[in-house]
Order: sequence, then structure tokens, then C-alpha cells
Amino acid sequence: MSRAYTEQDDLRLAQLEREHYKVAHEQMGKYALHELFSDDTVNIIRYCEDFHPNPHASKSDKTVKTWAQRLGIWNEETGDHYNNMTAFLHPTPEYNRLVTIGKTYAFMFFMNDSIGREKVGKMTPKQIGEARRIVDRLYTLIHTGELPAGSGQIERGAYEASSEIRQLADPLWFRDFMAVMEQHLQPSFYDQNSHAQGQVLSVQEFIDRRLYVSGMYVTIGLIEFGDNQYLPWELLDNLDLSEPIQRLQWLCSAIGALMNDVFSYEKEFIVEGSDFNLIPIMYLNNPDWSFHKTIIKASHFVRNLVRNFYDLENDLNAELAHYENAHPAMVKAVKTHMLSLRGSVQATWQWEVFTDRYKNTATIFRENMTQSIPKQA
Repeated sequence: MSRAYTEQDDLRLAQLEREHYKVAHEQMGKYALHELFSDDTVNIIRYCEDFHPNPHASKSDKTVKTWAQRLGIWNEETGDHYNNMTAFLHPTPEYNRLVTIGKTYAFMFFMNDSIGREKVGKMTPKQIGEARRIVDRLYTLIHTGELPAGSGQIERGAYEASSEIRQLADPLWFRDFMAVMEQHLQPSFYDQNSHAQGQVLSVQEFIDRRLYVSGMYVTIGLIEFGDNQYLPWELLDNLDLSEPIQRLQWLCSAIGALMNDVFSYEKEFIVEGSDFNLIPIMYLNNPDWSFHKTIIKASHFVRNLVRNFYDLENDLNAELAHYENAHPAMVKAVKTHMLSLRGSVQATWQWEVFTDRYKNTATIFRENMTQSIPKQA
């Protein structure tokens, strides 16, 4: 359960920052995440080594960038980082669907960079009021499908992207997807720092909220859209398959959000001062833990998620073999979805390591020091 934020928590976060700088100064690259995210069964490098981004990446990235620049929702500093992530998270869609997915991420990331949780604490009351009006107009757009009066570039981007999705998608899936978008909006544009909230979330409460804020549930929905394969949930319920598939989706979401938390901890906490991140939250919830223990525990938490995904993936594939003859269409849809979920898990590691999004000159993580994936020992 959450508890009230106190002055001791201020001191605790200051201690976390001091210890980080000490390690970064004395032992640059001390922690090798490819080791911390691996165990005797699943080695993160080997598990991800056969991954390749979408072959339409270059063309799609250019199309989305031109579109975003036309609407005024392109951040020159961060846009390319975010834009190239689309082809990692969605390695299988054909070009037109990949572009539509990229447009969806473009307005979401521009919105995050403009009025997201890390920005709210530094905004004036007038700016916060306008941010709330943008979110309110997006709620209206979600419920009506119409562009509300007074809309700016963010809302226009959302309208154009969602209109394209509506034209291409299964209607029932689209209804559910827009509900997921609304759930993402609700917590994502408020200051989620413990001090601002007046409470320290438990680790489980943090994870529950983090998965909505991260947009990973949106990504899960866009995986179905990208593959144009929609899961037959009624049949899956009847065959007792819906729960394990939903669990696999949850694990994919958790890996995407929390592996990113470890890689982005320095950017979010040290640079931006945000404690809405797995490492500071674990540190606040365990006052007897050292800095080193917290880094290890957070990394091993992610490692265990990867292992659970791997095991459940294998179990589900074995279970699906029993339905090949009776329900071939269902098996095809589920296997396509599972492969894309696996691709998203692999993409999380590959994108963090291959791109320069979190590279810096004073990092405690070896992978944040180099552009290349560590060689397998």
C-alpha cells in the first residue's frame, strides 16, 4: 500500500543521487545490464540476436517525420529517437500500417515532451490549464470521433492518426483501442513524482500505474492492428486460453516499461529529477537497501519478467498445438500475435542498446556507454 511522503523521503532521494554520482565518478560502466537481465536459461543477448527492425523503417520514418513537421508536432531534439522506435516495436507490419502506427506515436511523444508528467512540475499555472484543456479535447475526440473546437496541433495529429486507424481496423477492436488510449491519457499528464502526489506508491502500485503511463498497453493494441490479426477473445475464453494470453501481453508491457526504466533512470531521475521510475521507487520502499542492492534488485526484477515471458511463450505454443486441426484460424492469429509480442520484447533491448537515446558520458551502465551490443562471452 502507498504511504505518505515525508522529509525522510527527500533525504533518501538525495542520498540516492549522491551515491549514483559517486559510482559514476569512481566506476564508470560498473553494471553490465546484459548480465543483470540474463539467467542460466535466458541470455538476453542470445534471446534478442535474431531480431531485425521493420524493413520499411527508413521510408516510414521519413514519411512520419514529414507529416509531424507539417502539423508542428515534431521535436527536433528528440523526434528522431522516438520515430525510429516504431520500426523496432513493430517489425512485421506492411508499410501503410507502419506509417499509421508511427503517426500515433508521433503525437503521443510530442505530447509527452510538451506537457507530460516530467514537464508538469516546471510549468506555470496558465500552461497547466492549457495542458488540461488539451487532454479534455482528446477525451472528446475519443468519445465522438470528431475534432473538437479550439483544437491545436496535438489534437489534429491525434485526429488524423485515429481516423486512419479507424478506416483500416476491425470496428470492435477500434472501440476497445480507443478505451485503452483514454486509460493512457488519464495518469500521463500529471506530475507523478512522489512529492507532488504526497505519497510513495508501493512497488506494485507503481508498476500498475507505470504500464498505463508508459503507453505499453497502446503498443499491445497496435500490435494487433499492425498485423491485421485480431484475437478471437470469445473463443479463447471458451478454450481457457484468454488468461495466459493476457498474461503474456502484460509481461510484454511490463518488460517494455520497466526495462526502459532501468536504461532511462539516469535521464529521468538524475537529469530530470523524476522519481517515477522503478529504481527510485524501490529505493524509497526499502530504506535498508543500499544503492548497489537497489540496482541489482531492479535489474533482476526485469530479468525475471523476461524469464516468465520465455516460459509462458513456450507453454502456450505447446498448448496451441492441440488446436491446430480444430481451430486453425485461431491458432494462426494467436501465433502471429505471440511472435509480435516476442518481437516487442526483443525490440526493447535492441532499441535501448543500438540507439543513442540514453548514451551519456557519466553512466553507471556499460550499455549506456557504447553504441554496440556487448559481445557474448
